[in-house]
Amino acid sequence: MARKTKTSLDPNIQMTDEDFIAEIFVHELLHSWYSIINREGNLWLRDQVHEYSGIYGPVDRNFGYIVNKLKPHWHYLYTSKANEPIIMTEEEVRLQYALAFYREPDEGELEYWTGKPLVDFLKTAVSDRAVFLAQQA
Repeated sequence: MARKTKTSLDPNIQMTDEDFIAEIFVHELLHSWYSIINREGNLWLRDQVHEYSGIYGPVDRNFGYIVNKLKPHWHYLYTSKANEPIIMTEEEVRLQYALAFYREPDEGELEYWTGKPLVDFLKTAVSDRAVFLAQQA
């Protein structure tokens, strides 16, 4: 049985480590959907993931709202161009670090991730976060 821990960024919210990892995974996935849809569709939809995430405060965890908001633009996720890996520019690396880690990448991180696929960054970020959370238990 999973134990309840305070792994949320709000100390008043308790969830299991497994729930927190799942929440982070969906959270980061939705950030990437906003990024792809905005890039492929030449749109600027405001990323509302933090407003509907249960890890940032006592709000209803309603990622369904975001999914429904993005549905009219899903074809951008499945176009042939979107099926090709998105290779990150320096600006996109900075944006992903700001979204995922709330900081700028250091020089080595910036150099490493520039020119690499976004999907590799997201997989690494989720995996690193899961390891970090497991070590905190």
